Amino acid sequence: MVRTDRDERFCDISDMCLVADDRIVVVDRDNYSVKLLEVTTGHVLHQLQLQDEPWGVCRMAGDRVAVTLPLAKTVKVSFFTSITNI
Repeated sequence: MVRTDRDERFCDISDMCLVADDRIVVVDRDNYSVKLLEVTTGHVLHQLQLQDEPWGVCRMAGDRVAVTLPLAKTVKVSFFTSITNI
């Protein structure tokens, strides 16, 4: 259920974290994306496309997550307003 129409390759989930009681953020390395999923249905609520291959994710304060992009040697901080507003 993690695959979306925007995905061009097989999903390769390298990390995930719980961001709310019913939502998780999943890192899809091969599709260069981070996805917000509703846990009970498995539906992708939001997908963030990245320029580089993501590997890890952790929740920060509020509705922010940090995503590691090791090949780019950086960490991207993203806002998922959908974490609490959907």
